[in-house]
Amino acid sequence: MGGVDLSFESEGKKKSKRNDVLALVAMLFFTCVLFRGVFLAEGAQVLGKPEGDGRTQFFCWRVYGFERLARGSFPLWNPYVFLGMAYVGNLQSEMFYPANYLLLFLPRDWALNLGVMLNLLLAGLFTYLLGKRLGLGPAGALVASLIFMYGGPQFLRIYEGHWVHLCAITWIPLLLLATEMVARRARPSYALLGAVAVAMQMFAGHPQYLFYSAVAALIYFVLRMSLASPCPHRTREVLKRFGLFACIFAVAIVLSAVPFSVDGVTLRIPQERATGVSVDQPVFSSPREASAVVRSRRVRRRPARALLGAL
Repeated sequence: MGGVDLSFESEGKKKSKRNDVLALVAMLFFTCVLFRGVFLAEGAQVLGKPEGDGRTQFFCWRVYGFERLARGSFPLWNPYVFLGMAYVGNLQSEMFYPANYLLLFLPRDWALNLGVMLNLLLAGLFTYLLGKRLGLGPAGALVASLIFMYGGPQFLRIYEGHWVHLCAITWIPLLLLATEMVARRARPSYALLGAVAVAMQMFAGHPQYLFYSAVAALIYFVLRMSLASPCPHRTREVLKRFGLFACIFAVAIVLSAVPFSVDGVTLRIPQERATGVSVDQPVFSSPREASAVVRSRRVRRRPARALLGAL
């Protein structure tokens, strides 16, 4: 009796997995080589130029937020900017971005630097998987990954300290991978994968890149579906795939809605009760509006407690 040579098929899968592991090791090796200086240098150092946004803005915000969290207090309010402003409600606080929780377990410089490296590695991994899905071999997918990881739009953000940009860019290949998978086969799990990528971009704190990647994914999906081979019941299949593609963004909104509702539910109402002014006034305040806040009877009597004690 004839049969399929299962040993040959099993050997091919083992070789493919071995190549994937080697590609991941290569990404890790190049990343460690490039960033070895910041970890081997004497004293605490954070990636980026001294006057960049990373050291002058995001470093302060992340340290403030996660030190408050480490002490058991959720940082809804930031009293150190203007006359005080929402902290969690500010997208760039990145309080819900998973990589930032390294600050709870590691020294500041190690946590922030490892967070940058982790984002680069994830970007490379997602690009590698996308390349493999599009038919590239292990070598071609690895080259594509390294180009995306260390290309100008990604790598130069580290020097400038644009950490929120870096976190948002990381998830673009995963969104495109999910889009390709939905275009090939209408499975809800593929749409959920894309929703996770979009939600992570929301948590990253830079909606501009989310908008760019959503437009790119839509254009790619439309072109991909227009070039698909004809098949029975084509109209129904196309509509099903378009529905799943739309679900990527609908589910992402649901996933990210609960954390960001903290600002509206637990911050705005108590702060307005405490000060008698809208939460928007201290953030975008003219001198006249600022003086009105300072003259507020409860703020004048206990300025810090009026803003923080009600939370």
